[in-house]
Amino acid sequence: MKTEEILTRIINAWDPLALLAGGAPSNEYDIEIKVICKQVNAATNETQIAQIIYTTFREKTGIELNLLSCLKCAFIVVQEIKGNQQ
Repeated sequence: MKTEEILTRIINAWDPLALLAGGAPSNEYDIEIKVICKQVNAATNETQIAQIIYTTFREKTGIELNLLSCLKCAFIVVQEIKGNQQ
């Protein structure tokens, strides 16, 4: 599974802005996911990935997500990417 597919599944399940729960299409976060995907492979730890997620959503939506929620998401992303490489 590609990194973008992993990010899409995880971020859609998280639904950080509750847009999908409100009936938005499943591609609602595609712009943010593409930006995150371009940067995530250069990150060396979960904290950096969390910062990438936080910054991307802040810049693209103007909404500041909870940093701990971003960190939780980052841990899941790393776990899934590592599991996919094995």
